[in-house]
Amino acid sequence: MIMLNRLFVKGILVSLAFHPQVSSAEEFTGEIVLGWSEEAQDHFFATSITMTSIVVGRTGQHGELESCMTDWYTEKDVRQERHTYIRKKLEAYPSYHPQGIILAVIEEACGGFAIN
Repeated sequence: MIMLNRLFVKGILVSLAFHPQVSSAEEFTGEIVLGWSEEAQDHFFATSITMTSIVVGRTGQHGELESCMTDWYTEKDVRQERHTYIRKKLEAYPSYHPQGIILAVIEEACGGFAIN
């Protein structure tokens, strides 16, 4: 398990090194991500979802959302299915920022991020 986690972290670092985040949606869109290799896309999706989960956990106000995200994504058997679904959404909305699409997919699966 530790080796798998280390491999996952290394994949994230490689993804970030080759595909740095651009903050402007005009410059960074789903169309750009879809032009990457599938492996690079998978690393980008994993990084985005993992970071979202960390932020959600740090707020201390989204316990159910954090639990849902863990159940929804962390099982290796479902990751490829989740990535395929995100790709389909990016294809449907290629001019949108990919982070927004990923957040929308998470909200669709687990509910909103509003603080109660």
